[in-house]
Amino acid sequence: MEKFNDRLKQLREEVDISMNELAKSIGVSNAAICKWEQGIAEPKVTYLIKLSEYFDCTIDYLIGKTNEFQFSSQNENAQPLKLSEKEKSLIEMYRELTPNLKELLIKTVKTWTNF
Repeated sequence: MEKFNDRLKQLREEVDISMNELAKSIGVSNAAICKWEQGIAEPKVTYLIKLSEYFDCTIDYLIGKTNEFQFSSQNENAQPLKLSEKEKSLIEMYRELTPNLKELLIKTVKTWTNF
């Protein structure tokens, strides 16, 4: 299972937001987000709740207790798009890949889509 710091970075990158933007959104410093992602520090429960609401996921998912992404609410301010079952399945498969395979897949998809 993933650790909190890895999961936070992964979620932040999936919604394409900078550390600074996330920090402003939940009311912490950019340094706090950086420390959380590096595993140097962990957030207080109040910030776990804010992160969970921001990414619209359960705290269990956020902290790596479970690998099954579940929407926590119908939060209209949540950043990620609502995903179809196929999209969720693809994301879960991607998360199981090694870092090298993830990079190879990204390069391959970029050639298919001209990014």
